[in-house]
Amino acid sequence: FTYLQQLPVDYIKIDGSFIRNLTERSDDHLIVKAMADIAHGLGKKTVAEFVEQQSSLDLLARYGVDYAQGYYIGQPQPWSNEMLSRSRFERPPA
Repeated sequence: FTYLQQLPVDYIKIDGSFIRNLTERSDDHLIVKAMADIAHGLGKKTVAEFVEQQSSLDLLARYGVDYAQGYYIGQPQPWSNEMLSRSRFERPPA
């Protein structure tokens, strides 16, 4: 927890090993909810990886996880640095 307090990051990614069986494992429920609560308490956003079904997405929403990624959301797409300049992450002109 000390490292989490000191890390200069805005997002904490929740490993897919906790998400993959989220709907079947009560210990994964507990861990994911705790991670989301701690991250939010520290002013950070959360990203869950390996979301592969609606039921997992529903639980993540209930726990307050901010973002999800995985095959249920969409398949990975190839990209290039050119695409990055056209992305929504580009800073608006001043």
